[in-house]
Amino acid sequence: MQSIRKKDRAGLEAVLGANYQIDHVPLPVYSGDPLDRGTMLKAWTDPKVTVELMFKTTRLRILGDTAIESGEYSGQIKLGLEKRAWGHFGGCPYIRVWMKDKTVWKLVHEKH
Repeated sequence: MQSIRKKDRAGLEAVLGANYQIDHVPLPVYSGDPLDRGTMLKAWTDPKVTVELMFKTTRLRILGDTAIESGEYSGQIKLGLEKRAWGHFGGCPYIRVWMKDKTVWKLVHEKH
């Protein structure tokens, strides 16, 4: 999502559903439990964190007001002023669940 790269909090808030959760997030804030919207907004807009991930959607299923997106992601995440790499990723699977809120699709769950 470009909003993550740009640290665009308003853009992220517009995409993430109110009950958004993510499992196995590739960031050091991950403790093993699903993380909520507020935690991830803070992590993704942290000026010390640089997220350079590319997502390749391989399948999208729309079932009424719910959509399931799956694919692979790759890239890296850098922490700190020295921009040391925290992790490099390649060909990692992901699943996203989207729900339609009136006329807008909202991301409600991710698993990486």
